[in-house]
Amino acid sequence: APNLQNPMVHEFDLILQQQVGKGTVASVSYLGALGKELTNFVNTNLAPSTSNATITISDPNNAGPLPNGAVYVVPQYTGYVNKSFTNITEVISNVNSNYNAVAFEVQNRSLKSIQFDLNYVWSHALDYNQNATTTDATNGQYDPDGSQAKDHGNSNYNVPDRVTGYVLYNFPNTQRGDWMKYLVNDWAIDSAFQAQSGLPYSATLSSYPSYAALNSSWNGAGGTSWIPVIGRNTYKYPRDVVQDVRLQKQISFTDRYKAEMRLDLYNVYNHQNVTAIQNTAYSLSTSKSTPNNGTATFQNGITGTANFGTSTNSNSSGFLYTARQMQIGFKFLF
Repeated sequence: APNLQNPMVHEFDLILQQQVGKGTVASVSYLGALGKELTNFVNTNLAPSTSNATITISDPNNAGPLPNGAVYVVPQYTGYVNKSFTNITEVISNVNSNYNAVAFEVQNRSLKSIQFDLNYVWSHALDYNQNATTTDATNGQYDPDGSQAKDHGNSNYNVPDRVTGYVLYNFPNTQRGDWMKYLVNDWAIDSAFQAQSGLPYSATLSSYPSYAALNSSWNGAGGTSWIPVIGRNTYKYPRDVVQDVRLQKQISFTDRYKAEMRLDLYNVYNHQNVTAIQNTAYSLSTSKSTPNNGTATFQNGITGTANFGTSTNSNSSGFLYTARQMQIGFKFLF
């Protein structure tokens, strides 16, 4: 676009802190961020819709979000402006986002044997279908020729609730001068915990809404496969929980030489943190005999297809979410 802008983010916060005990500080914070003129991709070669498709929901068990037999009349994209081409993507800067959060924190790092930090964050992130791609896409807007209203919804990065914290405890040392000090002194245990709401996802669909539609998606524009009557990012993954524990022992031979042994346990509870989910809710079908009519069949119970909303992968997000793991380490410090 000739008026393409560099993305801009305004960030602001207000923090109130109060000491509530020996070395213990409590704080409450407001945090905000406004994203302006974020990059988007729009297929400008789609001709304004001139025909409608009638989409009928097929879900005899009424297991899905849309009632069985419901009928939706949807304007369709069925032609190109310049028939010498198919897709012409314009890179534009028409996406805005906003993030608001309130954080509560209590921390202490001054006690003799223990230090801790605990915080809870409530937040809400909204945008007009913000993307995080490093290359262009054919089309990222539900209605390339119309309003962005249907694109507004929860951000892909929206995490309403998050709790994190750690506790570090140094076991008391003995003052004995014999060999016992090497056995019982300089032990420490560190436990870190995090739990948060699952990331959002949309109920999507596959295939074409009518025989005349140019692309897949609810209106034939392609690019966005979520269903406007349900909304974007209206579902959430299961919550994520991780508890890590480290047991550490240090042995001092002299002032210069020390040995350190560690036992690390990751995801102690072996909690299932879902990292992929089946988000295809409906499969569209149509035929030449009824070119402007389509059927959206709910996917639960379809042979060979994972049910909508079921986990398809877990604990496979690099070092962030893994199955329970144990690590033994040794260091020599000098």
